[in-house]
Amino acid sequence: MQLDLSLLLQQTGVPLFPEQASSMAKDVDYLYFFLTAVTLFFSILIFSLVFFFAVRYRRRSEAERPKPIHGVLSLEVFWSVIPLGLTMVMFFWGASLYIQMRRPPANATQLFVVGKQWMWKIQHPEGQREINELHVPVGRAVKLTMTSEDVIHSFYVPAFRVKMDVLPGRYTELWFTPIKVGEYHLFCAEYCGTRHSGMIGSVVAMEPAWHDEVFATVSHLPHLVAYALMDAVLAMPRGEERLRFSAGGLRDFTRVAASHPRMWRDIFLMNRDQILKALTAYRAALEGLEAAIRGGDGDALMARLTQARVAREEITHRP
Repeated sequence: MQLDLSLLLQQTGVPLFPEQASSMAKDVDYLYFFLTAVTLFFSILIFSLVFFFAVRYRRRSEAERPKPIHGVLSLEVFWSVIPLGLTMVMFFWGASLYIQMRRPPANATQLFVVGKQWMWKIQHPEGQREINELHVPVGRAVKLTMTSEDVIHSFYVPAFRVKMDVLPGRYTELWFTPIKVGEYHLFCAEYCGTRHSGMIGSVVAMEPAWHDEVFATVSHLPHLVAYALMDAVLAMPRGEERLRFSAGGLRDFTRVAASHPRMWRDIFLMNRDQILKALTAYRAALEGLEAAIRGGDGDALMARLTQARVAREEITHRP
């Protein structure tokens, strides 16, 4: 049974280490603990020997003369080979971990990150965007391609044990695989101006099924919001059936939005133009449909209904 020191410290209430929330976190911690143990061991050994030799071989009188030492080859080999071996272990262990952290899996989800004073802007492959929040599924590799609009930043998630500089004029990459559901701190670890301390955010690791449902709904956000607005403000004349394009979509929207209000607020604002455009299109379609109903022309009404249905299927990609 392996001893997980960071987990043990968390359980005992000692806040020295963040959670191990990514697939690489435990390996990074093991290397860190090894380096720390070696450092402590030799620090204690060297200072103990310095103190011992200072006392044991101190000068006891003015007339005392030290005996010449010609050296011991076996001792010199010993204190050369042992440190060399330890440093080689550190080198190859660290190099192996570094290579793993720089080689994302081929099936990793590709996300794009832009750092600017003083926020993180993230775009998902389906086009959804977030500010200072990143929602990712547990158990799936995520690859970030990053750049900066202004100065040097550094994308740092302590719980994942990953950190990478984000540079203006070039791209850098970072990847991780979350293993625990939760919300984890995101920092800029490079001083980037007067509000550097405020350039913070969070990475939200979600169950894969829930993540997929959330972002499937997000992909239709402008149209779902337009459905909801039209359903609320556009009523047909008394005695005629009210048109409802949005019942299912509105339920999805309200349920998911209630669970992640900050994400939805940002995405809503960033999609404001598309929402207004969709709202205008639906208003025109429904007003034309209302006119056909009022006119009492059955053929025109059926044509309008068919046109509205086809338009909706094309826009929402939900045939």
